[in-house]
Amino acid sequence: MKKTVSFEAIEPLIIEKLNHGSTAELTVKGSSMYPFYVDGLTSVVLGKAKAPYKKNQVVFYHTSIGVVMHRIRKIEKDHLVTCGDSLKEFEHIEVDSIFALVLSHKTKKWTKETKRSYLFRVRLWYLLKPFRRILLGIIRRVDSRGKKR
Repeated sequence: MKKTVSFEAIEPLIIEKLNHGSTAELTVKGSSMYPFYVDGLTSVVLGKAKAPYKKNQVVFYHTSIGVVMHRIRKIEKDHLVTCGDSLKEFEHIEVDSIFALVLSHKTKKWTKETKRSYLFRVRLWYLLKPFRRILLGIIRRVDSRGKKR
């Protein structure tokens, strides 16, 4: 039986594990990374954050409202620009607020974040940004994974 625990409750343990060279596996909560990560169904493997960061990497970082997992969209001189896959708004974050990288994810099967076919789909998704609202509606109707429980 799986137990749900808040990220804040286990964050110190995860950071300690990552700092010792291990990885940590979590189940995604929230919908900001849909359609690539599905609330309650997608698991992610986290590794220690290491610069230099690359566009399209998914990172965990601290904000004033808590911990956020979003994708790097742009690399500036003194900060990074991130965005959730289903969101329109970009966030400007400090590099030192990042504490973990997503190395792989699994909804149906494990996929490395560096896999070319996956990165192609991510790039295509961002090219289709003007049509995202319509596409999300279609995906949610066709894909039962996106249904609210």
